[in-house]
Amino acid sequence: MDIETIKNELKEHILDSVQEDAKNATISWLHTTVLPAVKEVADAYTVALQESAGKETGWNKFRDQCFLPTLIDSGLWLTGKLLGKMVVVQE
Repeated sequence: MDIETIKNELKEHILDSVQEDAKNATISWLHTTVLPAVKEVADAYTVALQESAGKETGWNKFRDQCFLPTLIDSGLWLTGKLLGKMVVVQE
């Protein structure tokens, strides 16, 4: 099977992936599986940034101690809020 065959198969069945159930499953998976994993990695990264800030001075210290951790945490918080609003609760 070559790449053209795979590409054509995907194109033919693209409508299957835009069904409401598929979209809801994707958002739910992002919210419950991907986001917590990304947060775990981001937490480790921000801890490392905070530790490296002790060796820095000036703007680099501000970058490592405040700017990057705030940017990362804010981005993940906003993503979590948006995904939470998009998750459809199945009854």
